[in-house]
Amino acid sequence: MKRGALLALAMLFAFHASPADAQGRGRGGGSSGFHMAELPHRLELSGLVGYNWQSSYVVSFLDRFGRERVGELDAVSAFNWGIELDVNVRPGMQLALLYNRMDTEATFRQTWPSTQPKETIGDLTVEYYHIGALSGVYNGTILPYGGLTLGGTRFVGKAGGQSSDAWKFSFTPQVGAKAYVHEKIALRVHARLPITLIQSGFGFGFGSGGSFVAIDGVGTVGFDLGGGIMILLG
Repeated sequence: MKRGALLALAMLFAFHASPADAQGRGRGGGSSGFHMAELPHRLELSGLVGYNWQSSYVVSFLDRFGRERVGELDAVSAFNWGIELDVNVRPGMQLALLYNRMDTEATFRQTWPSTQPKETIGDLTVEYYHIGALSGVYNGTILPYGGLTLGGTRFVGKAGGQSSDAWKFSFTPQVGAKAYVHEKIALRVHARLPITLIQSGFGFGFGSGGSFVAIDGVGTVGFDLGGGIMILLG
């Protein structure tokens, strides 16, 4: 968890751009192509797809027979999709509103009282509802940027005809680039590091026969690599 926090800070510092730098690349700034000060749009609506790798976390697990099992819970790496609305608030600075979702499976590998092979225990949906900011300096028609969003992560577990959900606070440092290929269309790529904070003892029903998962630890870290198409509005 400490390594994830340090990496998040390093990413933000490395890609931070001051307003003065962004203004300097506006009209007459010496570069060709579109610039924030020249673009007529105010809103950028993105359809996003990506691939998400999630870290495992230690859990205690009550199976349908009431027996306690301790081991590692994993969200299987899977594709994700999302929608993001970015609002230009000033040259080089954008307000970001994000919804992102991953539908996958949860697996469990018992380590106590005995070590057992990995098994699938049910379906798992992970949703992010975030707000934040993106900042960058334009270089012609390309905007390299860094950013940070924060908000809530919703976990939904389904197994044995039952479902349960839980909410936790999360934040996502990210880096990426936007390419303004047309006055109404742009492309983007990103690398994100979603970090969800989980207090010790957090749990929710998950598993056949009313099973229950109690997660021990302070958080989970993922890695999301993706991109999408933006429609420029306003």
